[in-house]
Amino acid sequence: MTGVIERRSPLDYVFGTKQLSFWSIGSDNTLSMRHLDLADDVLQDVLEKHGIRYDEKLTCYEPSFDISTFLVAFLPAHILVLAAVLVTTLITPFGFFTAAATIAVYGGLLTYFTFYYRRASVDLYQNDICVTRGIVYRTRHHLNMDDVKDISSTTYPLVSAGSLTLNVAGERVIQTNNGSQRIPYQTGIRFLPGVRDIHRAINNTILGKPHSATTTQDFHITGQPSLYNLFLLAGVLLPLTLVFIWLLPVFVLRRRYMWYGVADEHVVSRTGIFFKEETTIRYGKIDHVNQSRGWRNKVCGNTSVMIQTTGSGAAEMTLLDIDNAERFMDYLDEQQNT
Repeated sequence: MTGVIERRSPLDYVFGTKQLSFWSIGSDNTLSMRHLDLADDVLQDVLEKHGIRYDEKLTCYEPSFDISTFLVAFLPAHILVLAAVLVTTLITPFGFFTAAATIAVYGGLLTYFTFYYRRASVDLYQNDICVTRGIVYRTRHHLNMDDVKDISSTTYPLVSAGSLTLNVAGERVIQTNNGSQRIPYQTGIRFLPGVRDIHRAINNTILGKPHSATTTQDFHITGQPSLYNLFLLAGVLLPLTLVFIWLLPVFVLRRRYMWYGVADEHVVSRTGIFFKEETTIRYGKIDHVNQSRGWRNKVCGNTSVMIQTTGSGAAEMTLLDIDNAERFMDYLDEQQNT
């Protein structure tokens, strides 16, 4: 078992009941129990059997949502919406209704997000984490530090806020029209101020360091995706490239912002031009490491490295088209064997 999820719906509040779900490794679905008449001490016993005791609370992180952050952080999307509303207003007789509907939707979203994030929090303990969120349906994710296999944080452009994601060992499988799809067990919260510092604080706590430690990371090996693979594909798809030549600088810049590194305790991946994402996977949660060489890799003389973690059927991190793949592979294998 890798996580205990406590939920309360409006009916649960009326009748004083709770819902419990359990994440685990090796099962395609969660074990869910609905409308349980559970006392708080019984729930505490369940958490303790999972190793969650909430002994020493270190700190509490709360989102800081406001209108300016919402508008500035997602400005390109808002511009597209505004442009669509203006075009609709000018060329159709129903433009007024479109504008009114858009204003109503934005007002509803802002009201919902304000109350949603006002009641959300990440409580960090010495050995456990509790993530609380929701308005009508209140959810609390109870996690043991040792079950968190990787942490991702994304900073929003032009603001200090960002999102935090905790990925836990295990995944569920759902059937779609295109076959089965694996969804990892994860939780997190958006609009956290100083999200990168929170990321490092939780990572330090998991590694047994003081959560407020600010030591710099020494990376033994670093790498970036090769641009040759991109240019080779652009040359092969030359007619399509000539049509979409304006997109080529975007793809080049995107690759230049990708970066990978291995430190003493974990492997790090950084991606994103505007929404900058950083993911850390500690070596103790790496299950195995594979390498892939497609035709472009063979022509350009590089390799992609896939890192798979405990309880995951898909690669958790891919070091794309790197020239020093053998050094990465050797170092990761060495860390797994120590």
